[in-house]
Amino acid sequence: MQSPQSDSGLKSAQASSHTINQLNEGILLSICIASYNHGHNIHPLIESLLSYKGDDLEVVVSDNCSTDTTRVVLKTIKDTRFKLIENSENRGPTANYMRSLAAGAGKYVMFMTDKDTLNVASLPLVLHALRTYSFAVGYFALDYAGQQPTIQFCTTLKDCFKNFAYLSKHPTGYIYNNALLKPLNIESKFSEISVVGFFPFEFLAAELCIHRNCALLAIDFCVTGKLVLGQQKEISMTYSEERQNLFFSPRARCKMFELYTAHLNQLKLNRGARLAILRNILQGAYIEATHNYIKIINNEAMRIHYGVSESTVANTKLPILKKNFNRWLLRSSAFKDKLEKIYAIKFLCANA
Repeated sequence: MQSPQSDSGLKSAQASSHTINQLNEGILLSICIASYNHGHNIHPLIESLLSYKGDDLEVVVSDNCSTDTTRVVLKTIKDTRFKLIENSENRGPTANYMRSLAAGAGKYVMFMTDKDTLNVASLPLVLHALRTYSFAVGYFALDYAGQQPTIQFCTTLKDCFKNFAYLSKHPTGYIYNNALLKPLNIESKFSEISVVGFFPFEFLAAELCIHRNCALLAIDFCVTGKLVLGQQKEISMTYSEERQNLFFSPRARCKMFELYTAHLNQLKLNRGARLAILRNILQGAYIEATHNYIKIINNEAMRIHYGVSESTVANTKLPILKKNFNRWLLRSSAFKDKLEKIYAIKFLCANA
């Protein structure tokens, strides 16, 4: 990843490629929000965003059949730069994510959840960056508290995949070049949980990493709805231990490894590049299914939000998690051939 250089308050290393064509010359940025029962949170945010006077911004909301007043509240917004999509039925979070993103018409489309927010004061700086630099896929550093905004670029295949794809990151903050995204038909290809699990944005990032031009935007823009102990306003409406769909469970992390690997198998990459990416995916799955899982369930705020029982915490031990992961990996059918299986066994030996 290239180091940033000073440039009048916006630091950057110029990307090597600036040939990506604009999809829409009028709209520079589409902010795409997937919504369900959070109208009280996103309505003031949208109004604040639309206080920006330029026509190079649009806000898109895809509502997933909210049962509260979300639709009523959002329909009071009459600005032509606002687009409301109303699903006729609840399609699940993953499909709704893709619907919101697919509806964006701007040169760049950025996703955010309805629980997070944006620092609207940074919007002019963000738009300036998008006018100045071109990239295939980017990610806004969440809750950025640095003294100065920076942009860092990856221009090698290895660095792009290492820093932008198959990482199971929080979805808010991903931003894609729409000219490259539209041809992927993301609603039809990446809306099924059986294909992309709980992290569809990682698959989109992987598809665009092939173009070897990625950007980390360290700008105070995307702000997460943090879980603070004693201040939880609600439990998760999507994920819980009772629903058996916790995205951070060891089983879910192992499943994501298999989904990532299946997608990796479809990309046109040489053997060396594949093995390097596979190593990163494998290392990430191991850490998430063992050490990071322990950290999550021992965080009381997270435990309350996702309904993790005290008995689960009491019965979860790191050595057991490691042993279970190793057993699963040896049985996994995710590997493309014998060489990759041997590679995985060597990984197990190194992490025994």
